[in-house]
Amino acid sequence: MTFNNNASGVQFIGNRQLEDVIAADMQELEKIGGSFEAIALRMRYFQNFCYNDEGETDYMLDGFGSRINISKPDQTFLMDIFDCSSGITHQFASQEYEVDRLIENKYRVWDISIMNGLQWCPFTSDCREYGGCDVVVANMQTNRVLLLNDITIHLVDGHSLLEKENAYGISAKEFYEEFM
Repeated sequence: MTFNNNASGVQFIGNRQLEDVIAADMQELEKIGGSFEAIALRMRYFQNFCYNDEGETDYMLDGFGSRINISKPDQTFLMDIFDCSSGITHQFASQEYEVDRLIENKYRVWDISIMNGLQWCPFTSDCREYGGCDVVVANMQTNRVLLLNDITIHLVDGHSLLEKENAYGISAKEFYEEFM
């Protein structure tokens, strides 16, 4: 299968070699007893707080139009997140948010799919998957922020690939530490 790293304006894995990225994540997962399937399931879990058949949930915190008002610095950060590199942290104005509405008393999610268009899977020869629903997940205890979307989840689930060196990027070990 052909991999087109440049199918995204921010590249999927930076200047790294695909085989090296997958091997490093597989090695980390083996050490911690984790799996790509578990990571994909967890990503989908967070995404589903924004997108489900019932509409808005108590946890859906779409800062752009929801019933939660977010501070101006937080709104600016979310608007600019696509330009960030991996390993993003941001100190949110925690006083602005209701603690009892955190997911698992720890996480916050925002739907920001209004900002980016469709993204096609970079495995171009056989795979025709695409998506465009961007969600920000924030660990409010450590301030680690991760951007994910349908393709991020598809890459993990279908190709055993975690993006690197962009706002969607994270290592397998760090995902387990921050978001599991």
